[in-house]
This record gives sequence, C-alpha cells and structure tokens, in this order.
Amino acid sequence: MQPLRKKAVVSFTGGKDCCLSLFRALQEDKFDVVALATFQSSNLLSYMNYTHPLKLIEKQAEALNLPLEVFHFSEPHFDGYRNSILALKEKYGAEILITGDILEVTEGYMDKVAEGTGVSLWKPLMGIDRDALLNELFSNNFKVIFSCVSCTSAGEQDSEKLVGRTLSPEIFDTVVRRNVNHIDLGGEFGEFHTMVLDAPMFCKSINIQGAPVRTEEYNLISYEVHDILLMGK
Repeated sequence: MQPLRKKAVVSFTGGKDCCLSLFRALQEDKFDVVALATFQSSNLLSYMNYTHPLKLIEKQAEALNLPLEVFHFSEPHFDGYRNSILALKEKYGAEILITGDILEVTEGYMDKVAEGTGVSLWKPLMGIDRDALLNELFSNNFKVIFSCVSCTSAGEQDSEKLVGRTLSPEIFDTVVRRNVNHIDLGGEFGEFHTMVLDAPMFCKSINIQGAPVRTEEYNLISYEVHDILLMGK
C-alpha cells in the first residue's frame, strides 16, 4: 500500500525560491500541498510592500489554485511565527512547512520556531549552487521578474536596468554577474528580490503593468504594480 502523503504548506513570498520549492514539492509523491502561507512582520510591512507586494501574492495564489493564509505579527517575531505555524496545523492539518531557504543565514531560526509544534521543515533548495538554481528555473520555463533591487549592492544604473525586467540568462550574464563581488547570485542577502509570473504549476499566467520607483528610505528601486491580469494558458 502506498504511504499517505504528508500535508504541506509552503512559506510563500511569491519569489523564485519559494516557487521553485513548491514546484519540487509537487513532483514528490510524499507531499500533499494544501496551502500557501505568507508571514509579514508588522515593522517590515513597508519594506515587504516594495519587495513582495501582497496584492500580487494574492493573484499568484489564485493562479496556483491554492488557498493563501496571510499572517501579520509584531515583536516578538518568534511567537508570531510559532503561533502562525500552530494555526496552519489546526486549520489544514499541516505536518510540513516548505521553505525556499538557500543559506542558513539565521542560524536555524525557523527550525527553533517549529520545534515542538509537530510541524517539520522541508528546505529542498538548501545549499543549492546558484547556477544550478537558475538553470532549473530557465529549463522549466519559469517567468520571473526582478521586483526590487538594492542600489547599495548593484548600483543605481544597474538597478534601473534590472527592475521590472524578466530574469533571463542574457540579463543575468550581462548585468548581474558583473556585480558578483557585491551580489550573491541568488540574492540571498537582499541584493535583489523577484516575483514569479508563470511556472509549470500555475493554472493561469500573470500579466502586470507598472513602473520602477526609487525609494530613498531603503536605497532601492522597486517595481510598483498598477494592474494585474490573470491570463489563460
């Protein structure tokens, strides 16, 4: 008899890493992905609105045909995350929380949060080579845009070139790689952020209209989304 698949929720920002983790999870026989969860710290809401706008995340969930749970919490973040995970366990019977983490930059923070909740973490991209990650996105026809770029990391001129553009081998090789001394090629330290507009598991693709916006407070350029349209595939 085939073992029962474990109910899983994806920690979801709408970016390339969590979407690729979702894609991998859907290829596994051991997971039943039941929902997406977006965790937003109250004191970072303004920053997250630039990097991963909630109105676009909501459309992504619709395109994926998966329910989305949005959790807002303030300090202490540990309790906020933990209570959110417990809420997911209660509502969806979640046994697994899938994350798009590539580097352990927070010293096992989320592992500590999940400890004792009965929910385990699955991090399919942990330690992945950046070129391997990009090749997996390209070979599976993910459509990814740069939603936000740090001028501190990439410089003003290159940030303007990237924001709102589709992530492609050409744009990556000609712009991002020449900043390799200042940019992790996965953007793991906030050098850039992305949003996925289409992928194999999307039931619909997403079309957006917007414009780049300079934000002095965070020294970044982000893509301000004005209109979002779901398109048939």
